[in-house]
Amino acid sequence: MTEDQSRTVDALCKIVATIALLVGGAWTVYTYFNARAAEAATTAIEARKPFLDRRLQTYLDVIQTVSLMATKSTGTDERRTATERFWALYHGPMVLVQNEKVQAEMETIAKCVRSHECDKESKLWTLMPPFITACRDSIAKGWGVDLSMKNNAIDDY
Repeated sequence: MTEDQSRTVDALCKIVATIALLVGGAWTVYTYFNARAAEAATTAIEARKPFLDRRLQTYLDVIQTVSLMATKSTGTDERRTATERFWALYHGPMVLVQNEKVQAEMETIAKCVRSHECDKESKLWTLMPPFITACRDSIAKGWGVDLSMKNNAIDDY
């Protein structure tokens, strides 16, 4: 091997080593920032968890209450109790946890209850699917998960 060939091989080895060092460094920086982003997302969810848990429980309480209102006959003690519970949730916990879509659906139900149109079970049943869907979407968005329920009975109304 001639001296020129040796210098060329030596130069190529240095270039390859430099490129390998740069790629390794870039990969280290990339993985570091990627891990930090994942950690930040996890921390954000953990910070929101108490609120999201409370939102879920409140939505479930309201859905159960409205379901009782829809299934019990007008004038029964159970329906009266459920209606009182609805108003307590409407003016209290729901104000703190609902998003705009849930609020709009909740207001539609409240308007129906105020006007006594919902004394007919079928009217309240027609208002429940969009309300439940709004609650489900709010929960999904808060937790950052997909809760879409294709072929679900709620979507068939």
